[in-house]
Amino acid sequence: MANLSKVKYVYDLCKDKADKGHASVLRQIMEMMYLRMTTGISYATYHYARMWRKDVSWEYKTGFMSQDFYKKEILRLNDRKFHGVSQYKPLEKAYFSLFGLQTPDYLGFFHEKNGKTPVGTSLCSQEDLERLFSENPGKTVCFKKVEGHGGRGFMAFKITPSDNGTTLQKPGTETQSTTADLYYELVKEPDGWLIEDYLVQHPELSRLNASSVNTLRMHVFQDEKGEIHILGTRLRVGAAGSLVDNNELGGISCNVNIETGIVELAYHYSPIMNTLSHHPDSKEQVVGYKVPFWEEAKELGANALSHMPKTRFLGLDIAITEEGPVMIEMNIEPSMNGLSTAETPIRHIFKT
Repeated sequence: MANLSKVKYVYDLCKDKADKGHASVLRQIMEMMYLRMTTGISYATYHYARMWRKDVSWEYKTGFMSQDFYKKEILRLNDRKFHGVSQYKPLEKAYFSLFGLQTPDYLGFFHEKNGKTPVGTSLCSQEDLERLFSENPGKTVCFKKVEGHGGRGFMAFKITPSDNGTTLQKPGTETQSTTADLYYELVKEPDGWLIEDYLVQHPELSRLNASSVNTLRMHVFQDEKGEIHILGTRLRVGAAGSLVDNNELGGISCNVNIETGIVELAYHYSPIMNTLSHHPDSKEQVVGYKVPFWEEAKELGANALSHMPKTRFLGLDIAITEEGPVMIEMNIEPSMNGLSTAETPIRHIFKT
């Protein structure tokens, strides 16, 4: 029954595109079968990369790869012993700071036994949290699981001191909690939490959706000659009310022209690839939107890769403030589907 449901789902995907004037259902199915046999890609990659368009070349369609082959290529390009740097946020934060890559200010690492502030004082208890908050009145701070990803394991609060203790309020809501409430939530996570300043994004990005920090997912690649290239880049914009911009949590993706920094395509992130011209919640136009500080963002992305030893490929999350681009995260094995939606034929690129 599950297989029949999947067949129907794929057929419906193909029919939807054929009905809109793209390649016929038969042609799409024949191409998917051939590409499955020759490159190993799935129906999802075919649709994420919008291969059903009549105006895309066969060279483009053969430029993608299976998930298994992608993992092998990641290991070929990126030495395994350095993978942990991008998987553990405190190490990642230290990397950004050491090499002068702009990043939100680090406030500490909370852990029930081993937590520390940047100056070495304890950050393990409710009292330690209260002291940290008293030193940062009026600030909005964020807590990130040290191994969280996909926007999960993220919390942010505005600190408001009072005679009765600190009040913590989630941005954009009336939801309030106490230091004690937060402490009991934090200790449920045995690996600890990274604490940093909450980033205030550029007003032009807030215009698209104010509740989330809307970031660029930029892919950077170093060829065998040592030259660094900026590959497919997406601007991710969160849904109304969401603190994060991740597509899996209701946001949208926008493909950015590498040369101009202008959004050329916006869509909901799924194999259906329904395109948009405006943000579904804010109603702001996204196609044609110019990313602020685009050239500076590309320079930051290239610099982030240049310092990583024996690593030739990264996915970077970059935010934009009024002062310029800021590093949020890096990924040694970014989602392959994200490369497909960004229309980046990595099979060909990784050979260079």
